[in-house]
Amino acid sequence: MLPHLMERLHYEAGADAVKIGMGPGSICTTRIIAGIGVPQVTAI
Repeated sequence: MLPHLMERLHYEAGADAVKIGMGPGSICTTRIIAGIGVPQVTAI
């Protein structure tokens, strides 16, 4: 889905925050374990 649509759906569901730019660093394994994530520049 489109990022702005996902953000809107989370907001309407009652989310207080939306995290962007998950785990592109060499030490971070969140992106690999979660199976999701986009580079920082793409996330903005």
